[in-house]
Amino acid sequence: MNIVPIGDALGATVEGVDLNGELDRATFAGILRALGGHGVLRFPRQGLDPVRQMAFAQRFGSLEINVAGAFQEPGHPEIIILSNMKDARGRSIGARDAGQDWHTEVRRPDAPRRPQASSRCSKSRR
Repeated sequence: MNIVPIGDALGATVEGVDLNGELDRATFAGILRALGGHGVLRFPRQGLDPVRQMAFAQRFGSLEINVAGAFQEPGHPEIIILSNMKDARGRSIGARDAGQDWHTEVRRPDAPRRPQASSRCSKSRR
């Protein structure tokens, strides 16, 4: 695993890790250290499906269902779709303004602790 800082202030790219497979404890511990040191991590070219994205996200703690209840991934309400695209009828296919102020995670009042991380999976349509 190679951690490459993106800039002087925030973020790093993680190379040499396949999130589609099982991560051993040492690799995940390295990811946690990198997250603590850089605040934001980028894992390019992963091609995660919803099941794999959720499996990776669950390594950070239990997943929650967004309270808005809109634009959820079919069959996976823990995933909210963020998009600025519209369908053929002109309707948004995802929440356009979610994450506008960076964060989309929420904390239930009865949650035992704050979320440890928030996961994003970016895809383009061509």
